[in-house]
Order: sequence, then C-alpha cells, then structure tokens
Amino acid sequence: MPLPSAPPPGEFLEVSLLSAGLFADYLRAQDAQGQQWLLRTLKSGLGERAAHRRFRKGFELQQRARGTGVANARLLFAYQGMPCVAMSGEDGTPLQSQLGAQPWPLEQALRLAADIAEGLEHVHSLGLVHGNVSAATILWNPQTQSACLTGFDLARTRNEAQGSDFFSRSAETDPACMPPECTGRLNRFVDTPADLYALGAVMYRLVSGQYPFDASDTLGWIHAHVAQRPRTLQSLAPSTPEMVSRIVARLLEKMPEQRYQSAWSLKTDLQYCLQALARDGHIPAFALGLEDYSGQLRHPSRLYGREEQLEALSRALEQVRKGAGLSVCITGYSGIGKSALVGDIRSKLQLEGGYFVSCKADPFRRNQPYSVLTQGLEVLSARLHEEEEDARPAWMDKLVSALGDDLPYLQLLAPSIRQLMGGTREAVPKKQAAADLRASYFRATKVFLELFAGPGTPLVLFVDDVHGADPATLAVLEQLMLDRTLQHVLVVLTYRDNELDANPELGLMLHRLQAAGRSPLALQLKGLSEESIAEWLNDALQGADQFLQPLAHLIARKTAGNPFFVHRFLGFAVQQDWLHFNPVVRQWTWESAAIRSSALADNVVEMLLSQIQQLPQDQGLLLATAAVLGVEFQAAEVGALQGLTPTELWPVMDRLCAHGYLRNVQRGLYAFNHDRIQEEALRLLDDPVRRARPPRHAPEIHTRGPPPPPPRQF
Repeated sequence: MPLPSAPPPGEFLEVSLLSAGLFADYLRAQDAQGQQWLLRTLKSGLGERAAHRRFRKGFELQQRARGTGVANARLLFAYQGMPCVAMSGEDGTPLQSQLGAQPWPLEQALRLAADIAEGLEHVHSLGLVHGNVSAATILWNPQTQSACLTGFDLARTRNEAQGSDFFSRSAETDPACMPPECTGRLNRFVDTPADLYALGAVMYRLVSGQYPFDASDTLGWIHAHVAQRPRTLQSLAPSTPEMVSRIVARLLEKMPEQRYQSAWSLKTDLQYCLQALARDGHIPAFALGLEDYSGQLRHPSRLYGREEQLEALSRALEQVRKGAGLSVCITGYSGIGKSALVGDIRSKLQLEGGYFVSCKADPFRRNQPYSVLTQGLEVLSARLHEEEEDARPAWMDKLVSALGDDLPYLQLLAPSIRQLMGGTREAVPKKQAAADLRASYFRATKVFLELFAGPGTPLVLFVDDVHGADPATLAVLEQLMLDRTLQHVLVVLTYRDNELDANPELGLMLHRLQAAGRSPLALQLKGLSEESIAEWLNDALQGADQFLQPLAHLIARKTAGNPFFVHRFLGFAVQQDWLHFNPVVRQWTWESAAIRSSALADNVVEMLLSQIQQLPQDQGLLLATAAVLGVEFQAAEVGALQGLTPTELWPVMDRLCAHGYLRNVQRGLYAFNHDRIQEEALRLLDDPVRRARPPRHAPEIHTRGPPPPPPRQF
C-alpha cells in the first residue's frame, strides 16, 4: 500500500538534518502552525523492500507500544520518496546528537536510564523485545529532563526473537551496544535481557564518556562483546558511586541469566539511587534487584543435568585441538537434547577458535546421494566466500594443488566452489568403478576439511539425525572415522537409538567401526531428573528451589524428563493458566490438581499432536506445506505454493514462530523446532476437513510427493 505523501497537518516550513544514523536519519521540522516535529526517515539509499517493510513494521509496533517511556509515533508518510515517521518535537532529540567527549552529570545519566528502563518495562510487558536500544533510538529532552524510546524496526515478540536473525542485520544497529547473544556466537536465546545489556552500554557511555568496548571491524566487536571484560567505571570516572558501577556491571554481564531479569527491577534500583542522591547527596550500599522477577516465563538456554556429557565432549574437543581425529555418537529419544548438547561445543569453538560445520539428515531425501554431506561442505564454501578477495586465490591454489584429479568431485559436492574459481573449471569427473568413485568423493571431502582444520583451529563436523542420512553420505562418514591420518577433526553424529533399525546401513557402519577398533565415543542421553527440572524451573520462574520441588515432581511425571516436552508443557500450562504469575505477591503459583488431572499431560506426544491439530486453517496449511519442503525451508517458497502475498504470509509465519513450531534461522530461511513437529504437520494434509478447503495451489502441494531423484552425476 503506498504511503500518503502529505505531512502531518500543515505544510512543513523548515526542515533540517538533525542527526544521521546507520539505518535512519532524524530531521527537525516545523509546520505552518509553528508546531515542532521530529521526523525519523529511512536512510536514503536503503531502497530494498526488506528495509521498507521493517521500517513500516517498526512504526506499527511503536504505535502498539505507545505509553510511558515510548515516543508517540503520530504518522507514517512518504518524505522525498522514503518512509518517514512523524513524532512530536516535545519527545526530544536523538541521544547520539547530544553526546560529547565528556561524561554526563551523574544525576542526568541516571534519570535518562530510569526513564528508558520504565519504557522497556512497558515494552516487555507487551511481550516485545526492542532489539535495537542505542543512542540512536533513545530520545532525550534536556528541557524536561526526560527520555523515551523509538526505532522499533528490529522489535520482535519474545518467541520470534528467540529464533530471529538479529545479527544478520547488525549493519542497522550500533555495534557498541550489541548484546553477546545477538552475535550468533553465544548459545543463548535472545530475550528481554538483551535490551537491558544494550541500555547498560549506553549508561556506561554516559557515565564514563566512552563505550565499554572499541573495535575497528565486525569480528572485533563480536570478540569484545562475547569474550572481553570492560574496565570498571570507577577506573575511568573515579567519582562514580560504587552502586552505580555495580548496576552497570550487572547489566553488562555476558550471560543473560546473570543480568537484571526485569526492567522493573532495574528501574527500582535506579530510582532509589536518584532519591538517595537528592536526599543525602550520596548513594549508600544496598542489595541490587531484591525483587528481580520479570513475571514472564523464561526459556533458559543453558543445559541441565548434562554435566558429565558436556565434560566428555569438552575433553574430546581438547584432544582434537592437540591433533587427534576423533568421533562421537550422541544417542537418545526425540527431544532429549542431543542437538542442544552439541550447541555448547559450538559456543566453545566460537570463543576459542575453530570451525563448526553443521548438517542435518532429512529422511525424505534419503534417496539423494551425498545430500547431507553437501550441506556441510557448502557451509565451509560459504566461509571461503567471506574471505577478503585478495586472500581467496591463496586458498584456491592450496585446494587445487591438494585435490588434483579429485577436484571435480568437490565441485559436485559443493557447487558454490566453482564461483570462487571463476567458474572456469568444469566439473567433469572421469568414469570409474563404484568403489573408486566413493573413494574419490571421500578424498575430496577429507582434503576440504583439512584445508580448514589445523593447530589452533579444530573442525567439528556435526551430522544431526544421522539415522536419516543417505547411504553415500554414510560411506564417506565411515571412511573419515576410520582414517587414522585425519587430524584436528571431530566428527559428531546424533541419532535416535530407538530408530536405528530404520536405517540398516547406519547399524552396519557402527558395527564395522567397532570391529576396526575405531568405535566412536558413545554418549547416551536420558530424561532429566527431578532435581535438574527443579533447577530449570528456578531459572524459568525465578523462584526458590525448595518451593518448586513439588512442581518439578509433577512435570517429571508428565514429561518423563524429556527436555523438549518440559519446555512445551510449561508453555501449555501458562496458556491454560495452570501456571501464572501473581503480581501482588510477585511469585509464580500453580494449580497442582489441574496439572495432575490434565488429560493431555499423561502423553506428551498427544499434547503436541492436539495443539497442531487445533491450529486455524491458514496456519495449519502453511505448516503442512512447509513440512513437505523439509526440515528447513524458504518462507517465500511456502508463500508461492500457497499463493500468498508477503502481506498475507509474514503474519502467519510470525504466529507459527510465536507458537514455538518454527524458528527463523536467517533471512527468509525457517526451520521446524523439532523433527516430530515436521512429521506431525505432514499429517495435516490427510485431514479431510482441511483438504475440503484447499489453498489456491493445493493440487501442487498434495501431489508434490517425495523430492526428485538424485542428479545423474552421482
């Protein structure tokens, strides 16, 4: 829909640039009636549709969040061909235009932070994460000594934020205020504490005159936020009160669970500081965050009850870092936490150096040779694409020299390699016997892995749900695990041990590895104990362990300790109001009788099925269509199959993410949160009611069937 070209009531007589930002510019304007306006317009040159769509959605969310601490977005209109939001001039001007080299007066800095904390309290109460708190999205009015928030372009609901691609849009944000979990390098969900970290970075800048970290490039910023500790405020500004220094230090903790958990608690502490300064001229010592309860169900991203397995994986990684070549098999039922366990190793690699290559087997593509392996090798190919252009030829020369006649096989496994070579070398493998052909694919894979793996940079090849892998991929994996010359490489496989019979090739492979004395390290995951669930609940509900033990006992019985179902059951209990936060006593309470007698709870699988079956028509068909495409899929393709416009598609995708069925992997790419969700979503296509009211492209969906046969060159 085209935007109105008219400005707010009355023509603008004066318009001047106030502040230029990374994503948006601020203009000062005055209309014919003499009213002052603050205009925030999409930066000239950002003409792509995605930027326009985010800007418009930001306006809608800012209007939805209108209230204390949030600037009133009056109107969205077109200004010089770009979308523009009009706000009252009384809201203030962007903080970035008011920062100087010197620190701010302490009382003024605390007042601004308290106002923004109050604004975030309101935003978070609506279930939103702002996602872009910085000096560019904070407005400060020096006359009224008040601050408010704007710039909701990256705002998401809490469910969407936990699977969103904040970091892929980091060019639109201030890297000085980037929360560690938004870098993609931390095994933590993005949630409301991310906003509090960013506010902590702004407070640090106001009190000390500089940001916590400084860097010259993106990787430098990432390393700083994830691995470095900022200097104490008192070392930069000696007059800073100890309690203010401690508040900012708590906001800037690396782990989200160690920060303030609620903007309300932060606001309370800041207001106490202001009152003490006004009354006594100093801030006495006090306990921070005495009632730091967000009142929202948290979904902790740390692992519980997996200390032994984590220690074993860490030891294996350390051996690989020293030069070994090892393999690990992680087994357990669906939802038991196999992938989450490996995610912890990924975080360790990103902090300490190394490569993590992830691929996931899809049983619906088991008839496509090397389909799983191609996923992983394309990940490494993408890393080469990220190298500086002048560094790529050296990588390519080394690769070509090592591969020799096997180069065409790597080009078939990772087609994007040809682009790095200028597309000049044709992938024409010579005709060979089947055994020799498999050997060529193995050598090509090994050489490519060795190009990256080395001292100080171990490589982890993670194949998730390997029980669904194609035989050709399994053959290469077996050779890698048998090869005693392979160094600095850790092969990690996960599979459901109860489905081992579904892929006989996998069972035979494991038997041959055992016979050769190369059995992988076996880690079997079982259900969580009541103690581990109580620990989880203590973090999720921010309550005392001893009071949560009865609830932990109930949930353990209902879920058999399966982490995925614990997560889903908690959400379902909140939805049914069996579990709710009492704002009067500021504690969580639950209905034991309702939970104990719930019909769904005795079978967690049935609980999941019932929720999917109860989805509205549009969401159910969209989920089923996505399931046909695979575990991961492009949202645009789902929209095309359903005949939906982007305006119709994205709200439904957002709701499916909010329900927890899907997650946003990166721009436009989505994935099912669990294999079982995909499997059950496919059953929706067999629902006669849903089939009776098909979408515009339903015949194509229902007849699409399994993926096409593999390419002939394999």
